[in-house]
Amino acid sequence: MTVMEPEQIDLDRYAFRMTIGEGPGGIPLRLKLEESHGVIAAGSDRSELLRLGSALARSVLRSSGAGSAQVIWAGRTAPSWIGAEPGTWSEGKSEGIAAALEAFRLEQARRFDVMRSVRSTNLPHYNALAESSGKPLLPFMLFVLEDLPAAGSLGLRFLDRLCGAARYGRACGMLPLVLATDPTPQALPARLKAEIQDRVALRLPDRRSSVMALMVLGAESLGPDEALYRNAAGKVPAVRVRIARDNQFSEDRGTC
Repeated sequence: MTVMEPEQIDLDRYAFRMTIGEGPGGIPLRLKLEESHGVIAAGSDRSELLRLGSALARSVLRSSGAGSAQVIWAGRTAPSWIGAEPGTWSEGKSEGIAAALEAFRLEQARRFDVMRSVRSTNLPHYNALAESSGKPLLPFMLFVLEDLPAAGSLGLRFLDRLCGAARYGRACGMLPLVLATDPTPQALPARLKAEIQDRVALRLPDRRSSVMALMVLGAESLGPDEALYRNAAGKVPAVRVRIARDNQFSEDRGTC
């Protein structure tokens, strides 16, 4: 495989985006996943949060351009399209969820070895090299965890692996999406929040919950079909968006 420098390649053609919703001015806000360590989505209405998680995951799956995406849904309430669309599957039992996360982490390690062999440091660059050499492209992979407390019986080892998946996933194109109906320290441990800075929140019951989820106030005053997006790594304000229904904002890979 011929090695090309990143500046020689249109990396955006090989990148994936997650559509958060419709932002200011009616422009879809799309998260650049090659710059992310994963996403935490919180909301007090479980059915609405699951709908949001489904829309976020499906927007990645339906991204256009070079390469493909896969979605693993870890939880008992997988959307109907999981398993029906190519590249998607679910695990509902605790043992299966633990095994799926372990396989996810092993695939991350394997990818690092494959990418290192061609001096590539990120998935878009590797896939550009692969396509130019006629080799198979690596799919982007999203691990959706429906309920961390429900998986809590798996112990600290599971949390360690989830944090590791977030820490190392950006480079190899394998990220977690963690859903939290109650952003308490049990549902969103500080260790996990330290790894995952991209946050989305639907309406939450109070100011404390908003701060737990986003590190800022505001989610307590959201209306129906509204969410706040914020990257908690910096002192940037949260962005209010209208969340997608039926994947309406996910037809392409536009930038956020």
